[in-house]
Amino acid sequence: MRKILLYAIILFMAHVYSCSKSPSGNPRITRQELRSTVEYLASHELRGRLAGSQGYNMAAQHLAETFKRYRLQNAGFEGYFQRFSLEYNRIQDSHFRIITPDSIRKYRLGTDYICRGFSGSGNVKAPVVFCGYGISRPEMGYDDFEGMDAEGKIVVEFKRDPQWRLNGEGIGYRSLRKKVKAARDHGAQAIIFVSLPNVRNPQKPIGSVMHGQGSQDEDFPQIHISLETARHLFRNSGHTLSELQTMIDKNQSPSSVELSARAHI
Repeated sequence: MRKILLYAIILFMAHVYSCSKSPSGNPRITRQELRSTVEYLASHELRGRLAGSQGYNMAAQHLAETFKRYRLQNAGFEGYFQRFSLEYNRIQDSHFRIITPDSIRKYRLGTDYICRGFSGSGNVKAPVVFCGYGISRPEMGYDDFEGMDAEGKIVVEFKRDPQWRLNGEGIGYRSLRKKVKAARDHGAQAIIFVSLPNVRNPQKPIGSVMHGQGSQDEDFPQIHISLETARHLFRNSGHTLSELQTMIDKNQSPSSVELSARAHI
């Protein structure tokens, strides 16, 4: 069981900022103290405060002690904590390379790519196939894997679902776990997510744990690469990622292709 703060930090900050000194004589809250709290929560010592990690528990304990110092009510939970189970996946080490006939390029974790929050472990070196939005729903007349041989390969696909509807119905999964399952069902060994290049503000690689409900694929690596890294991956394919998104969205039908590059995750 992990210790999770019941009180939202932002509500706490809003409350204490409005109080210079309470009638009960609680300690005076200063602007500097608020700043110090934020600086501690954003410090390298807490390493991002990923839920379930040591840094998160340190932050939770620090705020609980702060709440106690200001004599805040605890809403019936002992020590300001509400306890419940939480998934936590720790990434120990990671490497990503793109292999072409004339080069092997290694990429930087945290800049060129990230591991998804629920990535599994593995050591996969294989050809890469692009499978659009990664959706396999033949019953609705749409399948990004149709005609593609993904067996033993690494699949690259858009992280987001289509922003259009097919025959008035949405075809997206709204779950990265379901996208991973579709790739595995077609024989893939790993997955590379990429953001939509044709939107106004393309999402940068993010390792969020928002994957949707489902089981953990412990042996299936999952990464999210930057659009610049994707350009290297598609360099000798005869296509650009932007062109492929345009074709898929315009025709509302798959435009999946085999890439000339291999990848090593």
